[in-house]
Amino acid sequence: MCFDTTSSNTGRHKGACVLLEEQFGCRHHVLKLVAGAAFSEAMGTSSAPDVLLFKRFKSSWQVIDKTTYEDSSTDDYTAKAVAEFKDEMVQMLEMAVKVKQPRDDYRELLELTIIFLGAVLPQGIHFAAPGAMHQARWMAKVIYTFKVWMFRAQFNLTSREHKGLRELCIFFSCIYVEAWTTASIASKAPRNDLKLLKQCQMYQKINTNISRATVKKMISGSISLASVLQSALSALWQLLMTMLNVPLPWLSISLVILQQLQFVLSVVAEHRKKCPDARKQTLLGNNE
Repeated sequence: MCFDTTSSNTGRHKGACVLLEEQFGCRHHVLKLVAGAAFSEAMGTSSAPDVLLFKRFKSSWQVIDKTTYEDSSTDDYTAKAVAEFKDEMVQMLEMAVKVKQPRDDYRELLELTIIFLGAVLPQGIHFAAPGAMHQARWMAKVIYTFKVWMFRAQFNLTSREHKGLRELCIFFSCIYVEAWTTASIASKAPRNDLKLLKQCQMYQKINTNISRATVKKMISGSISLASVLQSALSALWQLLMTMLNVPLPWLSISLVILQQLQFVLSVVAEHRKKCPDARKQTLLGNNE
């Protein structure tokens, strides 16, 4: 971004740069919160600085045969869950992987998702060694989740760990990775946020708990989507969505406003008839 370095642009309180930063939060950070909600729901919460399961996997990486992996087609439940999204996602990911990515782990995530869905990369299949891992690195958590599950036959997992990782792989591959890939496109952020919210809500058909946790995180105060919708939706639409029991807390409307809505609309319509434009001649004519 290039701009004139005046106080109106660079002022630390009222400068345009500060105001823009307040309105355009990092979408990747927002998506990290969504991934965290899904992970906590599937695997449980922990106060440890590292994820012990992933730490064990990293220690076992040297003895794992990288040519023997299991994608989504090797598990009946997983294959059925991703069947509806598989072809569309593979097509989107294959296009995305051709674009230069800002970081290596971004590209690794795209490639792992393609492999998980059963497709083959043009350059062949390669698994990078597990990297740094701690609670704050959500990208690493997603990458580790795919790797551990695809090499589950060579790594000891409890039934809960197996089930949790499987549910996360399905959620990440069907919904999350696409949202992460398009998060850097600022002009599409509002649309992408609404699309992700809808997808998380619809995900209850596959996993009710993950759907509930991710939707709750998206509509919490940590995400500014609520304030955007509050100002964009008319009172009538807010009423209709409330009557349909849409679980969005920011759509609550004052009963007094609703009772006066019809009156306000009639006043506005009458005013438009009397003053169809803002010309002085029109205003003077109405006063005669």
